Amino acid sequence: MIRSIVQFFVNPTSRSLGIVFATLSVLFGSWVTRIPDVMEQLSLSEAKFGVALLGISVGSIATMTLTPLLMKRFSVHRTVIVSSWVCCLVFVLPVVAPTYGGLIAALFLVGMVNGVLDVSVNSATAAVEREQNLVIMSSCHGMFSLGGVVGAGLGSLLAGWQVPIAQHLLFVGLGMLVINLLAYKTLRQLPKADSEESHFVLPTKALLGLALIGFCIMVGEGAVADWSAIYLKDILHSNAFLVGLGFAGFNLTMTIGRFLGDWIVVSLGAKNLVKWGSLIGAVGISVSIVATSPTLAILGFTLVGVGFSTIIPIVFRSAANVPNVPPSLGVASVTSTGFTGFLIGPPLIGFLAEAFGLRVGLGLVLLLALISFAVSNKIKLY
Repeated sequence: MIRSIVQFFVNPTSRSLGIVFATLSVLFGSWVTRIPDVMEQLSLSEAKFGVALLGISVGSIATMTLTPLLMKRFSVHRTVIVSSWVCCLVFVLPVVAPTYGGLIAALFLVGMVNGVLDVSVNSATAAVEREQNLVIMSSCHGMFSLGGVVGAGLGSLLAGWQVPIAQHLLFVGLGMLVINLLAYKTLRQLPKADSEESHFVLPTKALLGLALIGFCIMVGEGAVADWSAIYLKDILHSNAFLVGLGFAGFNLTMTIGRFLGDWIVVSLGAKNLVKWGSLIGAVGISVSIVATSPTLAILGFTLVGVGFSTIIPIVFRSAANVPNVPPSLGVASVTSTGFTGFLIGPPLIGFLAEAFGLRVGLGLVLLLALISFAVSNKIKLY
Protein backbone atom coordinates (compact mmCIF):
# COMPACT_ATOMS: atom_id res chain seq x y z
CA MET A 1 0.00 0.00 0.00
CA ILE A 2 2.59 2.58 1.10
CA ARG A 3 4.96 1.35 -1.59
CA SER A 4 2.37 2.07 -4.28
CA ILE A 5 1.94 5.66 -3.06
CA VAL A 6 5.70 6.21 -2.78
CA GLN A 7 6.24 4.92 -6.32
CA PHE A 8 3.65 7.36 -7.61
CA PHE A 9 5.47 10.37 -6.16
CA VAL A 10 8.96 9.10 -7.05
CA ASN A 11 8.06 8.67 -10.73
CA PRO A 12 8.48 12.10 -12.43
CA THR A 13 5.76 11.49 -15.01
CA SER A 14 3.06 10.37 -12.59
CA ARG A 15 4.00 13.14 -10.17
CA SER A 16 3.74 15.79 -12.89
CA LEU A 17 0.38 14.46 -14.07
CA GLY A 18 -0.74 14.56 -10.45
CA ILE A 19 0.19 18.24 -10.29
CA VAL A 20 -2.04 18.95 -13.29
CA PHE A 21 -4.94 17.05 -11.69
CA ALA A 22 -4.42 19.00 -8.46
CA THR A 23 -4.29 22.33 -10.29
CA LEU A 24 -7.85 22.06 -11.54
CA SER A 25 -9.23 21.04 -8.16
CA VAL A 26 -7.31 23.63 -6.11
CA LEU A 27 -8.80 26.32 -8.31
CA PHE A 28 -12.23 24.74 -8.32
CA GLY A 29 -12.16 24.28 -4.55
CA SER A 30 -11.25 27.94 -4.11
CA TRP A 31 -14.11 28.96 -6.39
CA VAL A 32 -16.58 26.76 -4.51
CA THR A 33 -15.94 28.46 -1.17
CA ARG A 34 -16.64 31.88 -2.67
CA ILE A 35 -19.88 30.93 -4.46
CA PRO A 36 -22.05 32.37 -1.64
CA ASP A 37 -20.13 35.66 -1.95
CA VAL A 38 -20.66 35.78 -5.71
CA MET A 39 -24.39 35.08 -5.29
CA GLU A 40 -24.65 37.84 -2.70
CA GLN A 41 -22.55 40.23 -4.76
CA LEU A 42 -24.88 39.89 -7.77
CA SER A 43 -28.08 39.32 -5.72
CA LEU A 44 -28.77 35.94 -7.34
CA SER A 45 -31.39 33.40 -6.37
CA GLU A 46 -30.58 29.69 -6.37
CA ALA A 47 -32.40 29.27 -9.69
CA LYS A 48 -30.57 32.15 -11.38
CA PHE A 49 -27.24 30.86 -10.12
CA GLY A 50 -28.18 27.39 -11.41
CA VAL A 51 -28.71 28.92 -14.87
CA ALA A 52 -25.32 30.65 -14.64
CA LEU A 53 -23.67 27.30 -13.88
CA LEU A 54 -24.96 26.07 -17.23
CA GLY A 55 -22.26 28.31 -18.71
CA ILE A 56 -19.65 25.89 -17.38
CA SER A 57 -21.63 22.95 -18.72
CA VAL A 58 -22.04 24.30 -22.23
CA GLY A 59 -18.42 25.44 -22.45
CA SER A 60 -17.06 22.12 -21.24
CA ILE A 61 -19.24 19.96 -23.44
CA ALA A 62 -18.31 22.05 -26.48
CA THR A 63 -14.57 21.65 -25.99
CA MET A 64 -14.67 18.06 -24.78
CA THR A 65 -16.03 17.02 -28.17
CA LEU A 66 -13.06 18.75 -29.83
CA THR A 67 -10.29 17.69 -27.46
CA PRO A 68 -9.37 14.44 -29.30
CA LEU A 69 -8.88 16.60 -32.41
CA LEU A 70 -6.72 19.04 -30.47
CA MET A 71 -4.58 16.21 -29.08
CA LYS A 72 -4.15 14.79 -32.58
CA ARG A 73 -3.29 18.18 -34.11
CA PHE A 74 -1.09 19.67 -31.39
CA SER A 75 -0.04 16.55 -29.41
CA VAL A 76 -1.17 15.38 -26.00
CA HIS A 77 1.58 17.13 -24.08
CA ARG A 78 0.95 20.55 -25.64
CA THR A 79 -2.79 20.24 -25.02
CA VAL A 80 -2.25 19.34 -21.36
CA ILE A 81 0.39 22.02 -20.76
CA VAL A 82 -1.40 24.96 -22.40
CA SER A 83 -4.82 24.14 -20.95
CA SER A 84 -3.35 23.82 -17.43
CA TRP A 85 -1.65 27.21 -17.72
CA VAL A 86 -4.80 28.93 -18.99
CA CYS A 87 -6.82 27.22 -16.26
CA CYS A 88 -4.65 28.90 -13.62
CA LEU A 89 -5.73 32.31 -14.87
CA VAL A 90 -9.32 31.90 -16.00
CA PHE A 91 -10.89 31.16 -12.60
CA VAL A 92 -10.56 34.78 -11.51
CA LEU A 93 -13.04 35.87 -14.21
CA PRO A 94 -16.31 34.69 -12.55
CA VAL A 95 -15.55 36.43 -9.25
CA VAL A 96 -14.86 39.80 -10.92
CA ALA A 97 -17.87 39.65 -13.27
CA PRO A 98 -19.80 42.92 -12.78
CA THR A 99 -23.12 41.63 -14.13
CA TYR A 100 -25.14 38.44 -14.35
CA GLY A 101 -24.45 38.19 -18.08
CA GLY A 102 -20.76 38.66 -17.40
CA LEU A 103 -20.86 35.84 -14.87
CA ILE A 104 -22.42 33.47 -17.42
CA ALA A 105 -19.79 34.42 -20.03
CA ALA A 106 -16.96 33.96 -17.51
CA LEU A 107 -18.25 30.55 -16.45
CA PHE A 108 -18.54 29.56 -20.11
CA LEU A 109 -14.83 30.34 -20.58
CA VAL A 110 -13.98 28.41 -17.41
CA GLY A 111 -15.94 25.47 -18.78
CA MET A 112 -14.14 25.56 -22.12
CA VAL A 113 -10.72 25.35 -20.48
CA ASN A 114 -11.85 22.71 -17.98
CA GLY A 115 -13.24 20.54 -20.77
CA VAL A 116 -9.96 20.46 -22.67
CA LEU A 117 -7.85 19.91 -19.56
CA ASP A 118 -10.05 17.17 -18.10
CA VAL A 119 -10.16 15.02 -21.24
CA SER A 120 -6.53 15.55 -22.21
CA VAL A 121 -5.01 14.82 -18.79
CA ASN A 122 -7.11 11.67 -18.32
CA SER A 123 -6.17 10.47 -21.81
CA ALA A 124 -2.52 11.22 -21.07
CA THR A 125 -2.71 9.24 -17.82
CA ALA A 126 -4.19 6.22 -19.61
CA ALA A 127 -1.40 6.42 -22.19
CA VAL A 128 1.28 6.56 -19.47
CA GLU A 129 -0.26 3.53 -17.73
CA ARG A 130 0.10 1.54 -20.95
CA GLU A 131 3.54 2.79 -21.97
CA GLN A 132 5.20 2.52 -18.55
CA ASN A 133 3.14 -0.44 -17.28
CA LEU A 134 1.92 1.58 -14.30
CA VAL A 135 -1.33 1.69 -12.34
CA ILE A 136 -1.68 5.38 -11.48
CA MET A 137 -5.18 6.49 -12.52
CA SER A 138 -6.63 6.33 -9.00
CA SER A 139 -3.62 8.10 -7.48
CA CYS A 140 -3.85 10.86 -10.09
CA HIS A 141 -7.48 11.34 -9.13
CA GLY A 142 -6.27 11.29 -5.53
CA MET A 143 -4.19 14.34 -6.40
CA PHE A 144 -7.35 15.93 -7.80
CA SER A 145 -9.12 15.30 -4.50
CA LEU A 146 -6.13 16.50 -2.48
CA GLY A 147 -6.18 19.70 -4.48
CA GLY A 148 -9.84 20.12 -3.60
CA VAL A 149 -9.04 19.78 0.10
CA VAL A 150 -6.30 22.40 -0.19
CA GLY A 151 -8.45 24.74 -2.27
CA ALA A 152 -11.53 24.43 -0.07
CA GLY A 153 -9.57 24.62 3.18
CA LEU A 154 -7.59 27.65 2.08
CA GLY A 155 -10.74 29.21 0.66
CA SER A 156 -12.61 28.77 3.94
CA LEU A 157 -9.80 30.48 5.83
CA LEU A 158 -9.59 33.38 3.38
CA ALA A 159 -13.38 33.73 3.35
CA GLY A 160 -13.41 33.76 7.16
CA TRP A 161 -10.71 36.42 7.13
CA GLN A 162 -12.82 38.39 4.62
CA VAL A 163 -10.11 38.48 1.95
CA PRO A 164 -11.59 40.03 -1.24
CA ILE A 165 -12.62 37.28 -3.64
CA ALA A 166 -10.68 38.67 -6.62
CA GLN A 167 -7.45 38.77 -4.61
CA HIS A 168 -8.13 35.25 -3.34
CA LEU A 169 -8.57 33.68 -6.79
CA LEU A 170 -5.71 35.65 -8.35
CA PHE A 171 -3.31 34.63 -5.57
CA VAL A 172 -4.23 30.94 -5.88
CA GLY A 173 -4.12 31.00 -9.69
CA LEU A 174 -0.66 32.55 -9.87
CA GLY A 175 0.62 30.12 -7.24
CA MET A 176 -0.61 27.12 -9.21
CA LEU A 177 0.86 28.54 -12.42
CA VAL A 178 4.31 28.63 -10.83
CA ILE A 179 3.93 25.00 -9.69
CA ASN A 180 2.87 23.95 -13.20
CA LEU A 181 5.88 25.66 -14.72
CA LEU A 182 8.07 23.45 -12.55
CA ALA A 183 6.49 20.35 -14.15
CA TYR A 184 6.90 21.64 -17.71
CA LYS A 185 10.00 19.65 -18.64
CA THR A 186 8.49 16.31 -17.62
CA LEU A 187 5.10 17.00 -19.22
CA ARG A 188 6.82 17.68 -22.54
CA GLN A 189 7.74 13.99 -22.63
CA LEU A 190 4.20 12.62 -22.37
CA PRO A 191 3.51 9.81 -24.86
CA LYS A 192 1.60 10.42 -28.10
CA ALA A 193 -2.07 9.65 -28.50
CA ASP A 194 -2.67 5.98 -29.23
CA SER A 195 -5.60 6.50 -31.57
CA GLU A 196 -5.57 7.01 -35.31
CA GLU A 197 -8.93 8.74 -34.94
CA SER A 198 -9.07 12.47 -34.35
CA HIS A 199 -12.70 13.02 -33.53
CA PHE A 200 -15.00 12.54 -30.55
CA VAL A 201 -17.10 9.39 -30.55
CA LEU A 202 -20.29 8.72 -28.66
CA PRO A 203 -20.17 5.83 -26.19
CA THR A 204 -20.57 2.43 -27.83
CA LYS A 205 -22.84 -0.20 -26.29
CA ALA A 206 -19.88 -1.54 -24.29
CA LEU A 207 -19.20 1.93 -22.93
CA LEU A 208 -22.77 2.95 -22.13
CA GLY A 209 -22.86 1.31 -18.71
CA LEU A 210 -19.54 2.91 -17.77
CA ALA A 211 -20.78 6.26 -19.06
CA LEU A 212 -23.99 5.99 -17.02
CA ILE A 213 -22.09 5.21 -13.80
CA GLY A 214 -19.68 8.06 -14.51
CA PHE A 215 -22.59 10.42 -15.12
CA CYS A 216 -24.39 9.42 -11.90
CA ILE A 217 -21.34 9.67 -9.65
CA MET A 218 -20.05 12.90 -11.13
CA VAL A 219 -23.46 14.53 -10.67
CA GLY A 220 -22.92 13.77 -6.99
CA GLU A 221 -19.38 15.16 -7.01
CA GLY A 222 -20.56 18.33 -8.71
CA ALA A 223 -23.47 18.66 -6.28
CA VAL A 224 -21.22 18.52 -3.23
CA ALA A 225 -18.79 20.94 -4.88
CA ASP A 226 -21.34 23.58 -5.83
CA TRP A 227 -24.05 23.24 -3.20
CA SER A 228 -22.49 22.00 0.05
CA ALA A 229 -21.29 25.49 1.03
CA ILE A 230 -24.69 27.03 0.22
CA TYR A 231 -26.46 24.21 2.08
CA LEU A 232 -24.35 24.76 5.19
CA LYS A 233 -24.72 28.55 5.06
CA ASP A 234 -28.34 29.04 4.02
CA ILE A 235 -30.10 25.91 5.29
CA LEU A 236 -28.10 25.12 8.45
CA HIS A 237 -26.87 28.70 9.12
CA SER A 238 -23.20 27.80 9.59
CA ASN A 239 -20.60 30.47 10.25
CA ALA A 240 -18.08 31.49 7.58
CA PHE A 241 -15.37 29.18 8.90
CA LEU A 242 -17.58 26.09 8.44
CA VAL A 243 -19.22 26.65 5.05
CA GLY A 244 -16.32 25.16 3.10
CA LEU A 245 -15.81 22.17 5.39
CA GLY A 246 -18.47 19.98 3.78
CA PHE A 247 -16.57 20.09 0.51
CA ALA A 248 -13.24 19.83 2.34
CA GLY A 249 -14.37 16.72 4.26
CA PHE A 250 -15.71 15.18 1.06
CA ASN A 251 -12.41 15.80 -0.69
CA LEU A 252 -10.36 14.55 2.26
CA THR A 253 -11.97 11.11 2.16
CA MET A 254 -11.91 11.15 -1.65
CA THR A 255 -8.17 11.81 -1.46
CA ILE A 256 -7.45 9.01 1.00
CA GLY A 257 -9.63 6.54 -0.90
CA ARG A 258 -8.09 7.36 -4.25
CA PHE A 259 -4.49 7.17 -3.08
CA LEU A 260 -5.32 3.74 -1.66
CA GLY A 261 -7.49 2.78 -4.62
CA ASP A 262 -4.80 1.33 -6.90
CA TRP A 263 -3.93 -1.06 -4.05
CA ILE A 264 -7.46 -1.78 -2.76
CA VAL A 265 -8.86 -2.69 -6.18
CA VAL A 266 -6.48 -5.64 -6.34
CA SER A 267 -7.81 -7.02 -3.05
CA LEU A 268 -11.53 -6.29 -3.29
CA GLY A 269 -12.13 -6.11 -7.01
CA ALA A 270 -13.41 -3.27 -9.17
CA LYS A 271 -17.04 -4.38 -9.17
CA ASN A 272 -17.24 -4.54 -5.36
CA LEU A 273 -15.70 -1.11 -4.97
CA VAL A 274 -18.14 0.49 -7.40
CA LYS A 275 -21.19 -1.37 -6.08
CA TRP A 276 -20.69 -0.83 -2.37
CA GLY A 277 -19.13 2.58 -2.85
CA SER A 278 -22.34 3.72 -4.53
CA LEU A 279 -24.37 2.53 -1.55
CA ILE A 280 -22.07 4.19 0.97
CA GLY A 281 -22.38 7.44 -0.98
CA ALA A 282 -26.18 7.09 -0.91
CA VAL A 283 -26.10 6.72 2.87
CA GLY A 284 -23.80 9.73 3.23
CA ILE A 285 -25.96 12.11 1.22
CA SER A 286 -29.01 10.87 3.13
CA VAL A 287 -27.32 11.86 6.39
CA SER A 288 -26.62 15.35 5.05
CA ILE A 289 -30.18 15.78 3.79
CA VAL A 290 -31.77 14.97 7.15
CA ALA A 291 -29.10 16.76 9.23
CA THR A 292 -30.21 19.46 11.63
CA SER A 293 -26.69 20.61 12.56
CA PRO A 294 -23.66 21.65 10.46
CA THR A 295 -21.52 18.96 12.09
CA LEU A 296 -23.81 16.12 11.04
CA ALA A 297 -24.11 17.51 7.50
CA ILE A 298 -20.34 17.79 7.20
CA LEU A 299 -20.02 14.18 8.35
CA GLY A 300 -22.56 13.15 5.72
CA PHE A 301 -20.70 14.90 2.91
CA THR A 302 -17.49 13.29 4.18
CA LEU A 303 -19.12 9.84 3.99
CA VAL A 304 -20.12 10.53 0.38
CA GLY A 305 -16.41 10.93 -0.33
CA VAL A 306 -15.67 7.56 1.26
CA GLY A 307 -18.11 5.84 -1.07
CA PHE A 308 -17.42 7.70 -4.28
CA SER A 309 -13.62 7.89 -4.01
CA THR A 310 -12.57 4.94 -6.18
CA ILE A 311 -15.49 4.80 -8.61
CA ILE A 312 -14.46 7.30 -11.28
CA PRO A 313 -10.84 6.05 -11.57
CA ILE A 314 -12.21 2.52 -12.04
CA VAL A 315 -14.66 3.75 -14.68
CA PHE A 316 -11.92 5.56 -16.62
CA ARG A 317 -9.54 2.59 -16.40
CA SER A 318 -12.32 0.27 -17.55
CA ALA A 319 -13.05 2.59 -20.49
CA ALA A 320 -9.42 2.28 -21.57
CA ASN A 321 -9.76 -1.50 -21.64
CA VAL A 322 -13.00 -1.92 -23.61
CA PRO A 323 -12.30 -4.31 -26.53
CA ASN A 324 -12.18 -2.83 -30.05
CA VAL A 325 -12.16 0.77 -28.80
CA PRO A 326 -8.92 2.83 -28.92
CA PRO A 327 -8.07 3.54 -25.25
CA SER A 328 -7.73 7.32 -25.60
CA LEU A 329 -11.09 7.59 -27.34
CA GLY A 330 -12.70 5.30 -24.78
CA VAL A 331 -11.42 7.47 -21.96
CA ALA A 332 -12.35 10.69 -23.78
CA SER A 333 -15.86 9.44 -24.50
CA VAL A 334 -16.63 8.31 -20.95
CA THR A 335 -14.87 11.31 -19.43
CA SER A 336 -17.03 13.63 -21.51
CA THR A 337 -20.23 11.88 -20.47
CA GLY A 338 -19.23 11.78 -16.82
CA PHE A 339 -18.10 15.36 -16.71
CA THR A 340 -21.36 16.38 -18.34
CA GLY A 341 -23.03 14.99 -15.22
CA PHE A 342 -20.57 16.91 -13.04
CA LEU A 343 -21.60 20.11 -14.78
CA ILE A 344 -25.33 19.80 -15.49
CA GLY A 345 -26.16 18.21 -12.13
CA PRO A 346 -25.60 21.35 -10.04
CA PRO A 347 -27.82 23.58 -12.23
CA LEU A 348 -30.54 20.92 -12.14
CA ILE A 349 -30.29 20.81 -8.36
CA GLY A 350 -30.59 24.59 -8.40
CA PHE A 351 -33.92 24.35 -10.23
CA LEU A 352 -35.15 21.67 -7.82
CA ALA A 353 -34.00 23.76 -4.85
CA GLU A 354 -35.87 26.80 -6.11
CA ALA A 355 -39.08 24.79 -6.49
CA PHE A 356 -38.91 22.37 -3.56
CA GLY A 357 -35.96 23.35 -1.33
CA LEU A 358 -32.29 22.41 -1.36
CA ARG A 359 -32.82 19.24 0.69
CA VAL A 360 -35.04 17.88 -2.08
CA GLY A 361 -32.54 19.04 -4.69
CA LEU A 362 -29.77 17.03 -3.04
CA GLY A 363 -32.10 14.02 -3.13
CA LEU A 364 -31.12 13.72 -6.80
CA VAL A 365 -27.66 12.61 -5.66
CA LEU A 366 -29.26 9.82 -3.61
CA LEU A 367 -31.31 8.61 -6.56
CA LEU A 368 -28.35 8.55 -8.95
CA ALA A 369 -26.12 6.75 -6.43
CA LEU A 370 -28.71 3.98 -6.28
CA ILE A 371 -28.79 3.83 -10.09
CA SER A 372 -24.99 3.49 -10.10
CA PHE A 373 -25.31 0.57 -7.67
CA ALA A 374 -27.81 -1.16 -9.96
CA VAL A 375 -25.80 -0.64 -13.16
CA SER A 376 -22.54 -1.82 -11.57
CA ASN A 377 -24.07 -5.28 -11.16
CA LYS A 378 -24.64 -5.55 -14.92
CA ILE A 379 -21.32 -4.57 -16.52
CA LYS A 380 -17.66 -5.60 -16.57
CA LEU A 381 -15.23 -3.45 -14.61
CA TYR A 382 -11.43 -3.57 -14.50
